[in-house]
Amino acid sequence: MGSAAVHFRVRADPADALELDLYATALGADEVLRVPMTRTAAPDAWAADVTHTSLAAAGFLGAVYYGYRAWGPNWTKDPSWTKGSSAGFVADVDGQGNRFDPNKLLIDPYAREISHDPLQPGSLSSAPYSTGTSRAIDDGKLAPKSIATPPDTTSTGTRPARPLKDDVIYEVHVRGLTMNDTSVPAAQRGTFA
Repeated sequence: MGSAAVHFRVRADPADALELDLYATALGADEVLRVPMTRTAAPDAWAADVTHTSLAAAGFLGAVYYGYRAWGPNWTKDPSWTKGSSAGFVADVDGQGNRFDPNKLLIDPYAREISHDPLQPGSLSSAPYSTGTSRAIDDGKLAPKSIATPPDTTSTGTRPARPLKDDVIYEVHVRGLTMNDTSVPAAQRGTFA
Protein backbone atom coordinates (compact mmCIF):
# COMPACT_ATOMS: atom_id res chain seq x y z
CA MET A 1 0.00 0.00 0.00
CA GLY A 2 1.32 3.39 -0.89
CA SER A 3 0.70 6.69 0.87
CA ALA A 4 -2.15 7.87 -1.36
CA ALA A 5 -3.03 4.66 -3.20
CA VAL A 6 -2.68 0.93 -3.23
CA HIS A 7 -0.44 -0.06 -6.12
CA PHE A 8 -1.17 -3.37 -7.86
CA ARG A 9 1.43 -4.80 -10.24
CA VAL A 10 1.59 -8.19 -11.92
CA ARG A 11 3.53 -9.72 -14.77
CA ALA A 12 1.47 -11.52 -17.38
CA ASP A 13 3.54 -12.06 -20.52
CA PRO A 14 1.01 -13.21 -23.14
CA ALA A 15 -2.03 -11.49 -21.58
CA ASP A 16 -4.19 -9.26 -23.79
CA ALA A 17 -6.14 -7.72 -20.90
CA LEU A 18 -6.19 -7.86 -17.09
CA GLU A 19 -8.77 -6.73 -14.59
CA LEU A 20 -8.34 -6.15 -10.87
CA ASP A 21 -11.36 -7.18 -8.78
CA LEU A 22 -11.61 -5.85 -5.21
CA TYR A 23 -13.74 -7.63 -2.60
CA ALA A 24 -14.97 -6.51 0.83
CA THR A 25 -15.09 -10.11 2.11
CA ALA A 26 -13.17 -13.27 1.32
CA LEU A 27 -16.14 -15.54 0.63
CA GLY A 28 -19.67 -15.44 -0.68
CA ALA A 29 -19.90 -11.97 -2.19
CA ASP A 30 -19.32 -10.33 -5.56
CA GLU A 31 -16.55 -7.82 -6.09
CA VAL A 32 -17.14 -4.25 -4.97
CA LEU A 33 -14.85 -2.65 -7.57
CA ARG A 34 -13.61 -3.77 -10.99
CA VAL A 35 -10.54 -1.90 -12.22
CA PRO A 36 -9.06 -2.41 -15.70
CA MET A 37 -5.28 -2.76 -15.58
CA THR A 38 -2.93 -1.13 -18.06
CA ARG A 39 0.27 -2.49 -19.57
CA THR A 40 3.28 -0.57 -18.29
CA ALA A 41 6.63 0.30 -19.85
CA ALA A 42 8.21 -2.55 -17.87
CA PRO A 43 8.29 -5.75 -19.92
CA ASP A 44 4.98 -7.57 -19.74
CA ALA A 45 3.91 -5.83 -16.51
CA TRP A 46 0.38 -4.67 -15.79
CA ALA A 47 -0.60 -2.00 -13.29
CA ALA A 48 -3.53 -0.46 -11.47
CA ASP A 49 -3.52 2.16 -8.71
CA VAL A 50 -6.53 2.49 -6.44
CA THR A 51 -6.63 5.56 -4.22
CA HIS A 52 -7.46 5.26 -0.53
CA THR A 53 -10.23 7.78 -1.15
CA SER A 54 -11.93 5.55 -3.72
CA LEU A 55 -11.52 2.53 -1.42
CA ALA A 56 -13.16 4.41 1.44
CA ALA A 57 -15.96 5.60 -0.86
CA ALA A 58 -16.59 1.96 -1.84
CA GLY A 59 -16.88 0.98 1.82
CA PHE A 60 -13.45 -0.56 2.42
CA LEU A 61 -12.56 0.07 6.04
CA GLY A 62 -10.27 -2.86 6.78
CA ALA A 63 -8.70 -5.58 4.71
CA VAL A 64 -8.75 -5.31 0.94
CA TYR A 65 -9.27 -8.70 -0.72
CA TYR A 66 -8.42 -8.85 -4.41
CA GLY A 67 -7.85 -11.07 -7.40
CA TYR A 68 -7.09 -10.80 -11.09
CA ARG A 69 -9.05 -11.83 -14.17
CA ALA A 70 -6.99 -12.37 -17.31
CA TRP A 71 -7.64 -12.67 -21.05
CA GLY A 72 -5.16 -13.91 -23.62
CA PRO A 73 -4.75 -15.66 -26.96
CA ASN A 74 -7.00 -18.60 -26.06
CA TRP A 75 -9.75 -16.42 -24.51
CA THR A 76 -9.85 -12.98 -26.08
CA LYS A 77 -11.31 -9.88 -24.44
CA ASP A 78 -14.87 -9.51 -25.72
CA PRO A 79 -16.87 -6.41 -24.67
CA SER A 80 -19.97 -8.60 -24.23
CA TRP A 81 -18.24 -10.86 -21.67
CA THR A 82 -19.90 -11.09 -18.28
CA LYS A 83 -19.03 -13.36 -15.37
CA GLY A 84 -20.10 -16.89 -16.24
CA SER A 85 -20.27 -16.32 -20.00
CA SER A 86 -18.12 -17.83 -22.74
CA ALA A 87 -17.85 -14.65 -24.84
CA GLY A 88 -14.37 -14.50 -26.38
CA PHE A 89 -13.62 -18.19 -25.74
CA VAL A 90 -11.34 -19.80 -28.36
CA ALA A 91 -9.92 -22.91 -26.67
CA ASP A 92 -9.20 -24.24 -23.18
CA VAL A 93 -5.51 -24.51 -24.14
CA ASP A 94 -3.84 -23.08 -27.24
CA GLY A 95 -0.69 -24.27 -29.04
CA GLN A 96 1.57 -22.24 -26.73
CA GLY A 97 0.00 -23.69 -23.58
CA ASN A 98 -2.00 -20.58 -22.66
CA ARG A 99 -4.92 -21.34 -20.31
CA PHE A 100 -6.58 -17.95 -19.86
CA ASP A 101 -10.11 -18.05 -18.40
CA PRO A 102 -11.59 -14.79 -17.06
CA ASN A 103 -14.19 -16.80 -15.13
CA LYS A 104 -11.40 -17.99 -12.84
CA LEU A 105 -10.16 -15.45 -10.28
CA LEU A 106 -6.37 -15.51 -9.94
CA ILE A 107 -4.41 -14.81 -6.77
CA ASP A 108 -1.42 -12.48 -6.83
CA PRO A 109 1.76 -14.58 -6.97
CA TYR A 110 3.50 -11.94 -4.83
CA ALA A 111 0.77 -11.53 -2.21
CA ARG A 112 2.02 -11.76 1.36
CA GLU A 113 -1.24 -13.35 2.46
CA ILE A 114 -4.24 -15.11 0.93
CA SER A 115 -7.68 -15.41 2.45
CA HIS A 116 -8.26 -19.16 2.64
CA ASP A 117 -7.56 -22.63 1.30
CA PRO A 118 -9.93 -23.32 -1.61
CA LEU A 119 -10.48 -26.94 -0.55
CA GLN A 120 -11.49 -26.74 3.07
CA PRO A 121 -14.15 -28.58 5.07
CA GLY A 122 -17.53 -27.73 3.62
CA SER A 123 -16.20 -27.03 0.12
CA LEU A 124 -14.32 -30.14 -0.94
CA SER A 125 -15.14 -29.89 -4.65
CA SER A 126 -12.61 -28.39 -7.03
CA ALA A 127 -15.18 -28.21 -9.86
CA PRO A 128 -15.63 -24.40 -9.78
CA TYR A 129 -11.88 -23.97 -10.30
CA SER A 130 -11.67 -26.33 -13.28
CA THR A 131 -11.63 -25.51 -16.96
CA GLY A 132 -13.20 -27.64 -19.67
CA THR A 133 -16.78 -28.38 -18.69
CA SER A 134 -16.55 -25.77 -15.88
CA ARG A 135 -15.01 -23.01 -18.01
CA ALA A 136 -18.17 -20.87 -17.85
CA ILE A 137 -18.57 -21.19 -14.07
CA ASP A 138 -17.39 -18.03 -12.33
CA ASP A 139 -15.47 -18.86 -9.13
CA GLY A 140 -15.12 -15.28 -7.85
CA LYS A 141 -17.33 -15.76 -4.79
CA LEU A 142 -15.49 -18.92 -3.72
CA ALA A 143 -11.90 -18.49 -4.86
CA PRO A 144 -9.12 -17.53 -2.47
CA LYS A 145 -8.34 -13.82 -2.54
CA SER A 146 -5.04 -12.06 -2.14
CA ILE A 147 -4.98 -9.60 0.75
CA ALA A 148 -3.41 -6.16 0.36
CA THR A 149 -1.32 -5.49 3.45
CA PRO A 150 0.49 -2.30 4.37
CA PRO A 151 4.27 -2.31 4.00
CA ASP A 152 6.11 -3.84 6.95
CA THR A 153 7.71 -1.00 8.91
CA THR A 154 9.09 -3.18 11.70
CA SER A 155 12.59 -2.06 12.57
CA THR A 156 15.27 -4.67 12.02
CA GLY A 157 17.71 -2.73 14.21
CA THR A 158 20.93 -1.09 13.23
CA ARG A 159 23.12 -2.62 10.61
CA PRO A 160 26.15 -4.42 12.06
CA ALA A 161 29.36 -2.44 11.71
CA ARG A 162 31.39 -5.65 11.46
CA PRO A 163 32.02 -6.93 7.90
CA LEU A 164 30.24 -10.19 7.05
CA LYS A 165 33.61 -11.78 6.20
CA ASP A 166 34.57 -11.46 9.89
CA ASP A 167 31.49 -13.31 11.19
CA VAL A 168 31.77 -16.82 12.52
CA ILE A 169 28.71 -19.06 12.46
CA TYR A 170 28.56 -22.09 14.74
CA GLU A 171 26.23 -24.97 14.02
CA VAL A 172 26.16 -26.92 17.25
CA HIS A 173 24.02 -28.96 19.58
CA VAL A 174 23.06 -26.53 22.38
CA ARG A 175 23.29 -29.10 25.18
CA GLY A 176 26.76 -30.22 24.16
CA LEU A 177 28.04 -26.67 23.69
CA THR A 178 26.90 -25.26 27.03
CA MET A 179 26.70 -28.25 29.41
CA ASN A 180 30.25 -27.86 30.76
CA ASP A 181 30.63 -24.09 30.19
CA THR A 182 31.31 -22.55 33.61
CA SER A 183 30.56 -19.06 32.29
CA VAL A 184 26.89 -20.11 31.95
CA PRO A 185 24.83 -20.27 35.18
CA ALA A 186 24.47 -23.89 36.31
CA ALA A 187 20.65 -23.90 35.98
CA GLN A 188 20.88 -22.80 32.35
CA ARG A 189 23.67 -25.11 31.17
CA GLY A 190 22.60 -27.48 28.41
CA THR A 191 19.35 -25.58 27.71
CA PHE A 192 18.17 -23.02 25.17
CA ALA A 193 17.94 -20.44 27.98
